[in-house]
Amino acid sequence: MSIENISITSPEGTLEGRLILPKSGGPFPGVVMCHPHSMMGGNMDNNVILGVCSVLEQREYACLIFNFRGVGKSTGVFDNGKGEIEDTLYAISFLANHTDINSEAILLAGYSFGAGVALNAATNNNINIALALIGRARVDPETELNNRPDMPVLFVVGDRDKIMTKEEWEGLQLISAVKPELQILPDADHFLIGKELEVGMIVADFFDNVLKNQKNI
Repeated sequence: MSIENISITSPEGTLEGRLILPKSGGPFPGVVMCHPHSMMGGNMDNNVILGVCSVLEQREYACLIFNFRGVGKSTGVFDNGKGEIEDTLYAISFLANHTDINSEAILLAGYSFGAGVALNAATNNNINIALALIGRARVDPETELNNRPDMPVLFVVGDRDKIMTKEEWEGLQLISAVKPELQILPDADHFLIGKELEVGMIVADFFDNVLKNQKNI
């Protein structure tokens, strides 16, 4: 594994990030990860973000983790989700244009607040080919996901999550043209402490299947 400190140019200035690359030679499929709420201590070093990335790296995926505007060394100020969507789109573009990345295998994931940001970013570009949402992804309107009806989507939620419950996730499934895959983790709340690698394996399996199906088309 190699870790490259990166700086992503955006309209707000620069976004601080790290690109985690597997040991073997690329090009690799690449995953952009969106972190939890900036105003509640969320950043790219979140336990779930790093846990998922550790599994993905072992599965030969490159992971781009980055701080939203106003977090860490990223310039700008918190924009209540709107500007963070823009940040994510610039991160996706950066990854797709990196020499070690397969530009036709860009995937997107987010946790908690970052799941809602990732969902909106995914419907505002045609680069990422799949989307994994962990924890809260409440958006307005929730039918935003229908803008990309052919994009595979995964929902991962703890059965004890009180921020967005499994029943709410099931309701989001019902109104989505995409018909996302839903994985419910037993004995897990919103923070998923001790469940990070399990979540990572679920996300990695989902992305593996997406890429396998893409090759079979």
